[in-house]
Amino acid sequence: MSKNKLIDPCIGLCKFDPVTGYCYGCACTLQDRNKWTNGTSDTWKSKNLHDIKRRLSNSWPLNSWLSNYKYKQEKGESLFEIGEKILDIPDDEFLKSDSK
Repeated sequence: MSKNKLIDPCIGLCKFDPVTGYCYGCACTLQDRNKWTNGTSDTWKSKNLHDIKRRLSNSWPLNSWLSNYKYKQEKGESLFEIGEKILDIPDDEFLKSDSK
């Protein structure tokens, strides 16, 4: 595989942060993920990869963790637990509803 090929940024850790909407593995949003799946221009892919690197360098995982941890301290359960109860929808169902 070419070193410079623009490939899907997914690294297989597909869990979305309930505060930011970013995937913990690759920092994509559900909309980003859907666009990569449906195919887009190399210009969009390059910009999205740049955005992902910026998101990761801005320490959003730490900020997200801090806000999630504080919520858990205050409420007794994590936002993930609440989100899973509320949403309880497989990832492929998110993609279907997101593309409408």
